[in-house]
Amino acid sequence: LIRRVELGSGAALNLKSWVEEPTDLALHGDHLYWTTRMGPAVQRINKNGSQPEVLVKQVLGSEALAVDGTFVWWANGGGLSVDLEQGTIMRAPVQGGSPVTVAENQVGPIAMASGTNYVWWVNQGTAAAGYKDGQLVRFERSAKDDPEVVRDGLERPVDLRVSLGAVWWLTGGPGEDGI
Repeated sequence: LIRRVELGSGAALNLKSWVEEPTDLALHGDHLYWTTRMGPAVQRINKNGSQPEVLVKQVLGSEALAVDGTFVWWANGGGLSVDLEQGTIMRAPVQGGSPVTVAENQVGPIAMASGTNYVWWVNQGTAAAGYKDGQLVRFERSAKDDPEVVRDGLERPVDLRVSLGAVWWLTGGPGEDGI
């Protein structure tokens, strides 16, 4: 169920009555986008609840989501995925179209954010390393190069936000200083 509440009146509206295992939401322009673990991976609906559409049909395990003016970006293979070491970062045009793999072999991509020039994500790391091998990664939107690991050795990062000049992340394990 995707719901919206009007802040002024408090009136609630159901935008979509059934969503199979939703994992993330993103707003951009007149649309609300979401990913699911089961079924269609990336969908969107107008903010007023009209015209739901499937943008990309994808394999199971879609997790994090970010949207900019050109692309919708998402992670496969994070969170509750069976094979955390085979995560991919994908993108497709915001109007729908063929998905493109941006990065492969990501270890548990769990959260994404869109900044001015980059799309950012965090990888959880592996159980074998006690989840102390997480990463903060960025990909320049206009580049054809590989993604860049900005920070390594994070203890199980679980979320992130980007603002001018800084990136913040949350960790799910004790002892990580977040720096």
